[in-house]
Amino acid sequence: MPFNRSIRTFLEQPEIDSDDWEIALQPYEEDPDRAALLGVCLTILRGHLANKPRKLNEAIGEIDRALEALYLHSHFNEIAFVLFRRMAEGSLSLEEQMMLKTLGIKV
Repeated sequence: MPFNRSIRTFLEQPEIDSDDWEIALQPYEEDPDRAALLGVCLTILRGHLANKPRKLNEAIGEIDRALEALYLHSHFNEIAFVLFRRMAEGSLSLEEQMMLKTLGIKV
């Protein structure tokens, strides 16, 4: 999988292939302790999914928490903060204001 393909294309793909995992897990190459911790987390998540539907809500909650934590390390977090600062300063461009209104954010 090319690293720069669009999120839409990624989400339309029904399975995660080995290239996806290699890219996603590459930062763990130099950190075996964190790699082991991620392995534990994935094993717990797998256990929840294997015991469906009893643990399905717990698995979904864990995935949501993981996404929230990943967001803090993403460029989306930086962009959102920049937009927040521009809004607070009153310096949003018209295009930025329209985009935020489209997303349901009052400016």
